[in-house]
Amino acid sequence: MVKNGCTPTVIIYKTLLTALCRRGRVAQTFSLWLEYVRSFPDQDDMAIKLVEENFEHGNVEEAIRGLLRIDFKCKLLDPSPYNIWLIGFCRAGKVGEALKLFSILEKYKVDISPPSCVMLIYGLCQCRMVDIAVDIFLNTLEKDYMLLPPVFNRLITSLFLSR
Repeated sequence: MVKNGCTPTVIIYKTLLTALCRRGRVAQTFSLWLEYVRSFPDQDDMAIKLVEENFEHGNVEEAIRGLLRIDFKCKLLDPSPYNIWLIGFCRAGKVGEALKLFSILEKYKVDISPPSCVMLIYGLCQCRMVDIAVDIFLNTLEKDYMLLPPVFNRLITSLFLSR
């Protein structure tokens, strides 16, 4: 698209992020999203470069915080990429990274989607981190999210197996 002079829309970027995360290629999605962020008007290239370097060096927490600062500064916060990454980390088996991302999003009061919470609960149950999964489940109830019975069943089964 870019080679042919077409500028991809945010919807195209989100679709690509989702497709890459489904394949467990979360790292590639950060680079792609930063390409989109660079197109924001009056963007701070140094801030974007710092986010990129943090992610490349494995400091995902600081990269996410930096990206959130950019989003807030530009008043262009879109929770979708963060939710896509949360799901992507879970699918890639990086539940620890997903949990860090969840905590940062909670701290910054960024909307976390019900599907993201479900994937995190499933990932935590799979990693035998059931107590944290229960906390996430309770968090979803506080937000008035209605989770389907399979989520509750998975959590209860994991609780029984962990005891």
